[in-house]
Amino acid sequence: MKKISLLLVIFSANLFAHSNEVVKMTYFGNEGRNRIMLSCYYVEGSVENILRDLDAVDVDVRCSGGIQYNTYSPVRVSAKFDLSEVEQTIKIKSEMGSNCYFDTAFIKELINSSDRIEKVSGSTHCFRPNSNYSITLKIK
Repeated sequence: MKKISLLLVIFSANLFAHSNEVVKMTYFGNEGRNRIMLSCYYVEGSVENILRDLDAVDVDVRCSGGIQYNTYSPVRVSAKFDLSEVEQTIKIKSEMGSNCYFDTAFIKELINSSDRIEKVSGSTHCFRPNSNYSITLKIK
């Protein structure tokens, strides 16, 4: 009976194990002929939505810069979060009101900064800020 209890504890610890991840990015908003100006309100919400789609937990998003008091500076965002140790494939799609340029730039940075996330399919190319995107990611 003690062996079974010990095995259950070990199994449940592995089932709910998470890996710590950190992504830091500076977004300048220069997209060809387009100048994209974002507020931290948008950036934090967008990053939280993308991480929620990845089933991330303990999400902490910090932002500085952007549109503030009639000035604009590059947006700096830092996100700390935990990913489940369970392998899964997830599709991230644009939502109404999302900014394709920023969202896909963050997803690229997410892929580059994590050993556990890889792109399976989808395009990260935008024609305009409100372009639709759909990217399938695999969490290893």
